[in-house]
Amino acid sequence: MFKELNKFFYDQNFKIIIFDRGININNYDEVLLFESNKILIRIKDKIIKIIGKDLTIKRFENKEIFISGILNNINMGD
Repeated sequence: MFKELNKFFYDQNFKIIIFDRGININNYDEVLLFESNKILIRIKDKIIKIIGKDLTIKRFENKEIFISGILNNINMGD
């Protein structure tokens, strides 16, 4: 039982929530690039590419990042 609880509380899966004018990412590994029109974020062996306009980081703490702005394209690849 404790093994399953430990797995539940320490699961390192990432979570992405997309809003009308923003995106929230939990448990990311690294911000690779930050520009006002493009942001690259590494999660495990994948890269999240966010393309938009007036992109800004509103929250940046404890493996959580919230990016606001006009989102035109969000892509996840190798």
